[in-house]
Amino acid sequence: MISKKSCLLLVFCFSIYNICLFSQIGGLQLLGDKDKVSIPFEYKAGYIILNVNLQNYVHQNFIFDTGAEHTIYFHHELANLLGFNIDKMVSIMGADLNDPIKAYISRNILIGLQNCKLVPNDIVLLDADYLNLFEHTGEQIDGIIGGRFFRNLVVDIDYRKKVLTLSNPNTYNQKLKGYDKFDLEIDNSKPYVKCHVALREGEFFETKMLIDCGAALSLLLQAETDGKIIIPPQAVPGKLGKGIGGYVQGYLGKLNTFRFGSHEFKSLFTSYQVVDSLIQPEVYNYRNGIIGNLLLERFDIVINYLTQKLYIKPNRKFRKPIRYNKSGIVIFSVGSSQEEFFIFEVLAGSPAQKADIRRGDIIKKIGNLKAKFLSLDKIDRLLSKKVGKKYKMVIEREGKEIKKIIILEDFYGQ
Repeated sequence: MISKKSCLLLVFCFSIYNICLFSQIGGLQLLGDKDKVSIPFEYKAGYIILNVNLQNYVHQNFIFDTGAEHTIYFHHELANLLGFNIDKMVSIMGADLNDPIKAYISRNILIGLQNCKLVPNDIVLLDADYLNLFEHTGEQIDGIIGGRFFRNLVVDIDYRKKVLTLSNPNTYNQKLKGYDKFDLEIDNSKPYVKCHVALREGEFFETKMLIDCGAALSLLLQAETDGKIIIPPQAVPGKLGKGIGGYVQGYLGKLNTFRFGSHEFKSLFTSYQVVDSLIQPEVYNYRNGIIGNLLLERFDIVINYLTQKLYIKPNRKFRKPIRYNKSGIVIFSVGSSQEEFFIFEVLAGSPAQKADIRRGDIIKKIGNLKAKFLSLDKIDRLLSKKVGKKYKMVIEREGKEIKKIIILEDFYGQ
């Protein structure tokens, strides 16, 4: 299963076409008369999920996404009920870099985070819920909050405690002993950092990477953005995930070495996106790739948007292997009870293909666990075990239950 914990990702970085001025009050106004506030979050399916108060009326789940500039809301019909005003139509392009889609600007919508002041902000309202994240994560996700909302603040992400701390940079006095320090480029409220990549042992070159906590992956490299970035010959073609404009196509493979400051990651499971040469590089701000949550979660992260600095320090999870699925199945969660798991794709040459598991099959049982005791996250953890792990599976095909045996394999190359 290539799911939310391996590479079925959602990357929300996007570009807005048609010039529009955004009125954003976030930043220091969120703190009110405080120097800092702490906001608890849920960390599920590789996403940081915040409880958001909309219009001082409803509370909904939004993904915190440093890879997006603006706040985006997915539910057009509910927006009408909440009294969203529609100012103008815009076109946006998602991480898939396909054709732009229609959206609207809704101005002065009240947004509140736990322990923060309720403030008015402009929102990008999608014409429809193109993402349907429930299928991919098993969680109801209603929108995202991008970096502009947190401008000029110090943002501290503690993945272990599941707390987001916002601080006034003028009074921020935390001692950052033991942290690696980076210069950031902040462009349209998105943080970019210089890192180093080696396709072959010891042969490093510099890359410009987006710090993207809206991506449930470890690393994504964008081929064609630099002649040195070459897709490994053993990489497997497949869907990297779903963006606003559709599925992101690419390859899944292993990178020899990724160097993030003083920290190196060997044989790193990596997504490779092929960028159309006709797309102007300013659309993706000349970046070479994305660092996602499955790598970021190994660090305590501090982003100072005002001084444009990034600080990282390894946490307890740093030395644990980065988990990725070794079965080759892409699975959706369907049904109101989330107890039906539909096989959406089977990767070529994968253990699933060898076991004659097919697109359209429905998982009824893995090992001794029936579907009603499973979740997408649980399935992902089972199918991310060590190479050679064997599972008996029961799948439903055309109304009949069929028994299969799948043996996990690292088929992405080394």
